[in-house]
Amino acid sequence: MKRLRIDAEKCTGCGTCIAFSDYIAEGSDGKARVKHNGKIEDPKVLAAAQEMVELCPEQAIELRDIQATSLRDVGTQAIVEQLKKALSSIEIPSPTSSDYDFDKEKYAFDIDYDYLDGTHYYEYKSSSAARDAAWNEFYRRNYGRIEQYAMEVLSQYGADKIAPFFDGSEQGMYAKWNKQFEAILQDTADRVADALGDRDLPEDFCTWNVLPTQYIDSFKDYNPIKWGAKVDRKMRQDPYANEAWYKRCIDTDDMERVEAGRIFKGVLHNVTRYCYDYDIGMGNDFKKDILDTIYLMDMDEYYEEVLGWIIDDYRRNVEKMIALKCEALEAVLG
Repeated sequence: MKRLRIDAEKCTGCGTCIAFSDYIAEGSDGKARVKHNGKIEDPKVLAAAQEMVELCPEQAIELRDIQATSLRDVGTQAIVEQLKKALSSIEIPSPTSSDYDFDKEKYAFDIDYDYLDGTHYYEYKSSSAARDAAWNEFYRRNYGRIEQYAMEVLSQYGADKIAPFFDGSEQGMYAKWNKQFEAILQDTADRVADALGDRDLPEDFCTWNVLPTQYIDSFKDYNPIKWGAKVDRKMRQDPYANEAWYKRCIDTDDMERVEAGRIFKGVLHNVTRYCYDYDIGMGNDFKKDILDTIYLMDMDEYYEEVLGWIIDDYRRNVEKMIALKCEALEAVLG
């Protein structure tokens, strides 16, 4: 009698072995799982199993001889306690500031401010008219879009820092922790398999699909882009970033010129026309003000709390699963 064993770390889920369906099935993670503890007695089946072992491209499958072991020798309660201790030893770290801090040097966004360079149009009849035209242009192109720019930055920040805590995929942080739990369960199953005789562990005994169920589908409720409107309001209230401040960054100039039709009694008359220009570096200052405003928001305190809730939810579900796996093992061992 022999037993099939699959190394989950080596298995890539290629599906080569799934045809051996009486003994192998596809797990929830797409990788091969042994069914019914993988015990094989029939010589013909053993021969087919050996062929399958040799076909595995990752050499993730092996056939082991079953060594007769009694549960008395194994120590039923000791095994359950060992499993509980091993599962409980996996550390689920609490979020730290590096997990949610906003780094204003990291997140870039593009704005159109090339037009701010140079002198613009000697065509206005008064200095105030030129200043108003300059402000309207800056507001239309930039200042009136603060929320849009902020949301662009916050979207990057959210994808980089916050979304991973809501990611239930096979590439997410919970999947990585879950694999550690599954490795312990598989090791336990291998150790007790020979002592079980005709009894089998539940087919899903080595499966560990734990997520923070209360929050996993709620990223939209905690997406940082919702802070975009707050950034807009904060800047408009800041005496060093509000509309009045940027209006002071606009200057005007005048020049006299002769215009067609300005002839009175045969004499040409000069007229004064005004233009506007913007302070040097105004565009970069505006961009910096947006990033500084985001940085000074209380997002770090907010996400410290939110991410803490999520990890606590995951930990609670882990504790529940540990209890269920220990109960399942104890029930089979008797």
